Amino acid sequence: MKVKYIVIVVLILVSASAFTWATKGKFLKPEVAVKKVALITEPTTEDIAYDPALLKKFREVSDNLDAGKPECLIVGVINSFNHADSSDVIRDLNYIYSKKGQDFYYKLGNTETINAHNTCIYIDHDSRQVIVSPYRSASKVGFANMEQLLKGLESENYELTSTINGNQETIAMINEDHVSMKEYRVSFDTLTLKATRVYTRYANPENPEGTNNEKTMEIGLSVLQNKSGIEKYIAKPVVTKNGAHLALEKSFEGYELIQM
Repeated sequence: MKVKYIVIVVLILVSASAFTWATKGKFLKPEVAVKKVALITEPTTEDIAYDPALLKKFREVSDNLDAGKPECLIVGVINSFNHADSSDVIRDLNYIYSKKGQDFYYKLGNTETINAHNTCIYIDHDSRQVIVSPYRSASKVGFANMEQLLKGLESENYELTSTINGNQETIAMINEDHVSMKEYRVSFDTLTLKATRVYTRYANPENPEGTNNEKTMEIGLSVLQNKSGIEKYIAKPVVTKNGAHLALEKSFEGYELIQM
């Protein structure tokens, strides 16, 4: 066995971002981090050959998940489980992302972010807080960056597989020797190519070769479309302005107002 240094492209998907928001209650922007790690493995002797037609379909399906489009609506449910820590779990967390231009509405569980009308409003219903801050550019709360996925697929020797069950097809990237993301799987309708489920399996960084302490994240998608319907999400009044003074609407009575 030899020690081979490989560059791991850690894809911070919306699932990972959503998990952070759910556990820390903070609005984070998804990023791509690159780091070098040591992995004990057998040297690779040959590259994996991928089916061009399957790669094309994989790209088309992933492009449908791109929240960088001018307008989109994504609705789903997030479930996550950490096999190394049974308390680190998310069950049936509702997820809505509606975007049109630079305006967006984002709901994750009991938190909402309304970025419209020249203001960004973050609402945490559990802590009963409303945070008002300046309007921001729409964050790309999408799934995996396709170009990064393809780079990782080819340079880090993931297998690319496809299975079909009725009108559902699943394309999976799998590398059991990977020290970060061991599996990324997307299921979709074979006719429309719209994703219905995204599943990711991560290695435990303290024991990347282990299989009984991994972390899994799954997003079930019920709506994926190019019409945002954002008007109904941003119409709800939260604060009123009287000059420089802000006040909460009556429906948020008892909430703490924080202005940034």
